Amino acid sequence: MIVTGPENIFYLTGQQTPGYYTFQALVLPVDGEPAFVVRQLEYFNLVANTFISGAQVYQDGDQPVSFLVNVIKSRGWASKRIAIDKRGWFLPVATYEALRDQLGEIRDGAGIIEQLRIVKSPAELEKIAMAAGYVDAGMRAGLAAIKAGAKRVVMTSSVAATSRPLSEPDSESDETVWTDGDDVSAGAYARSKTIAEKAAWESMVLHFGQGLKSDFLKASHHGRDTGYNLDAVKLVAPLVTFVSVGRKPDTDASSKYRQQCNKVASTRYHGNMELRIHDDGRVEWFVDRNVNN
Repeated sequence: MIVTGPENIFYLTGQQTPGYYTFQALVLPVDGEPAFVVRQLEYFNLVANTFISGAQVYQDGDQPVSFLVNVIKSRGWASKRIAIDKRGWFLPVATYEALRDQLGEIRDGAGIIEQLRIVKSPAELEKIAMAAGYVDAGMRAGLAAIKAGAKRVVMTSSVAATSRPLSEPDSESDETVWTDGDDVSAGAYARSKTIAEKAAWESMVLHFGQGLKSDFLKASHHGRDTGYNLDAVKLVAPLVTFVSVGRKPDTDASSKYRQQCNKVASTRYHGNMELRIHDDGRVEWFVDRNVNN
């Protein structure tokens, strides 16, 4: 079986690297020692992290897929049944087609290793508990900051979502400085944090359609235009749209939301807001301040 997914490679060998964007493949036979095809720059990392004794190292000038095929042939595995995770995120179409052209039929090994990963050893459970402890510590620190007088805490999936230009290294970031998905100077990774949210809305429109209907909607990206999707908002058709934001951002989309619903309630005007959904289906919402916006 050819394994290309970083998470499965880590589970099987202990190999973990930020260089997973380059080609790597673990060839796992039914019997005998596995073969690990890895980029030369990753070799010493592989030696330090894994039990693999004989790494198959390719240079940057080599064609990794052909290199892998030659390794498989040299081990006498080319005539055996070969499988690969056809649903793997790190298996480009071109790579799969090149392997198929050179090795013939390749079976689907999707889900085989994942089933093994479901069963956790005591050591794994200990690590999971340790990781959960880090999360608890972070939450306690955030709550302590609020108790000490922090006015607002904004949580994002990545600090890159609120990237500041290098010319402002000491400035603070809040929900008014979200990365502009159209700004090519922001870098691909940072821009993806905004672009992905747009794609999520488009996907929901495509897959759920009228099923998106809801009386209440929380505006994404703190009500910024970069998180507004007209088709999705029309399908949701909310009575009230909630916007969590401090000072008004330059790309505020409140007016657009207001065109599609009865009311836009913003923390900028109303302060804290609470939505209560009762067991009997009743819905109530409360604000600190009643103002006209």
